[in-house]
Amino acid sequence: MIIPMAKVRLLGARARLPDVLASLQDLGVLHLDDTATTESLQPLALTARQRRLHRQLVRMLDDIDTALATFGSISRRSVTAGSADPLPPLARLARRARLAAERIASRSAGLAEEKALILKYRDFFAAFASALAGVAHYPHLTTYAVVVPARERGVIQRLGDALRAEIGPEFAFSTHDLASGDVALLLVLPKSFAEKMERALADARLPEIPMPAAYGGSTLASAVPRMLTRLKEIPREAEQLVRERSALA
Repeated sequence: MIIPMAKVRLLGARARLPDVLASLQDLGVLHLDDTATTESLQPLALTARQRRLHRQLVRMLDDIDTALATFGSISRRSVTAGSADPLPPLARLARRARLAAERIASRSAGLAEEKALILKYRDFFAAFASALAGVAHYPHLTTYAVVVPARERGVIQRLGDALRAEIGPEFAFSTHDLASGDVALLLVLPKSFAEKMERALADARLPEIPMPAAYGGSTLASAVPRMLTRLKEIPREAEQLVRERSALA
């Protein structure tokens, strides 16, 4: 049986050709054939101005997509630009919006990381706040903060014995049971014994609690009160960033 056929010519962007061919093959209703290029069907070369306009549009759309992605579910007014609006000002607006949105997102992420780190050791800091405040009045003393895993509690006694053998009675330490089951350990001793303390901690495989970068160079005694105060400030700063993001959207 002869089936009537009709000639179909498809025109489209060359970059979409693989997707189009795959779809046509899935449909199975067209017989594909090569079409020779004729004088009436030639690729249209863009002018220098059109290429520049194309680059501007691509950059602008990328800026807009990136900015909008940071706004999440925030409600936005629908603004329609008039056909006479010049492109350069709109492109600059898109770039400013993107940079501002990225700054807000970066600051929000930084606050979240800072809060998480302080919360991680809040119980430790709160347990030894009074002891650290006392140490702050004696500049010749230094402190070491350690968290001993619950399964390794026995190392505390061995560490104490090693320190007494190395330093004598010139040190003190306090312990506090954390909710996780781990043990917080605060060691206080003269700065002149710092090297021996660090060696004893290394031998016991007990690393110090790392100080956040924002408090680098500070002693634990001076940093802890600042960190606990900072924990109260972070929510207000985070709320301000939410308002800034909403205003930008």
